[in-house]
Amino acid sequence: MTCHRLTSRPAFRRAIHGHALRPVAVAIAVLLSLGLGPDVRGQGLLDIGAGPLEAINLPLSGSFNSSLGWDSDAGSRSSGLGGVGRGATSTGPSGESAVWQNTLNLAYGRGFSDERNLSVNGNYGNVFYFDPPPGVDDMDHNFRMSASYSHQISKSLSISDSMYISYETEPNYDVGLSINRPNSGYFLISNNLSADYRWNRRFASVTRYTFSTIVYDDESLEQEGYMNHQFSEQFRYSFKRRLTGTATYRYGMRTYEDNGEGDYGSHSLLAGINYGWNRRLSLTANAGLEYRLYDGEIDDQLAPRVEASASYTLAKRTRARWVHSLSLDETGRAGEQSGYSYRTGLSLSHGVSRRLNTNASINYIFADYGDSPSGLEDSTENTFYGSLGVGYNVWKNVSLTANYTYSLVSSSDGSEDYVRHRLFAGVSYAF
Repeated sequence: MTCHRLTSRPAFRRAIHGHALRPVAVAIAVLLSLGLGPDVRGQGLLDIGAGPLEAINLPLSGSFNSSLGWDSDAGSRSSGLGGVGRGATSTGPSGESAVWQNTLNLAYGRGFSDERNLSVNGNYGNVFYFDPPPGVDDMDHNFRMSASYSHQISKSLSISDSMYISYETEPNYDVGLSINRPNSGYFLISNNLSADYRWNRRFASVTRYTFSTIVYDDESLEQEGYMNHQFSEQFRYSFKRRLTGTATYRYGMRTYEDNGEGDYGSHSLLAGINYGWNRRLSLTANAGLEYRLYDGEIDDQLAPRVEASASYTLAKRTRARWVHSLSLDETGRAGEQSGYSYRTGLSLSHGVSRRLNTNASINYIFADYGDSPSGLEDSTENTFYGSLGVGYNVWKNVSLTANYTYSLVSSSDGSEDYVRHRLFAGVSYAF
């Protein structure tokens, strides 16, 4: 996978050394501070199609954001880094708390040449709760780091590698690999290595290996911690300049450290298209079948799998990404029930003017669980997450920011319903 620049190299250098970089840096800093981080290939939902920030190539830049806010359910997280806690709880008056949040973001992008590109992104944040419920820690720590490297070795062969490491207490719906509720904390590590070989003008193949693992602090969630390996081979045929057909085979292995009943191997066959409507809009769709063979007592499953995404980029002002996934999914019920889910996520960032930037995101998950070897009743679950954010550049690299998020989890039996509101307002400095 090669990275394509939005600007020519001379224009890019002028932007670096001139004042043209300032509004771009401010815009990126605001996006990072409000939750729209850089794209990471090979991470769950983010591996479907292209990401909205994939084309950005900037020198070292960053931001620091400090904000005050309110959390309607501070008790939903438990004891924090390295601790053991209670997991998610229902919203109640005792869970409310004022919040002080600080976030540091760093981003580095460099094109060593037309053939080699590197980008590194890091994010550290802490959240202090002024009035946490009894037994709940008053401080949360979170960090994310990603690195991506691509090298065009020859006209025919290119290689790329992307790595992602994070420690978080909140679910990351854009990645789509963790459970859908806040918890005491989890480590996520993932790496994607791929080689793209162009056999002739129309025909190419992509060989890919993806590794991911997730570990939860909370003892009650240890059975959800897993290690995943996936190997895939994709063949691409270019019918037209902007239309490519694909055929993909994937083989995956997942093992749960403390839950052998959830272990499985999987085979997937998919056919799809990549269509570049124009230079700014791209569409991706894959459909096929997945066959999972479980090591435990859950019955083997053969089910349809569908993946689709649309990415839109309008220069530096507007970026959008809409992704869909329909597939087997036992997240949150590993080894207890088989699951089938539909996930969709829409993220949008828009620069209204040189000073005013906005962003929004919506994520929805519908999960259907059944086939329990231990006799659990069949159930369904709906998850909704939405956020709205705004940043206004008041002076040079200083911006005022505001952000609101809403979370809802509703299960068919009502035993794990969860509602949460979070509101923040603060100041961001970009450098």
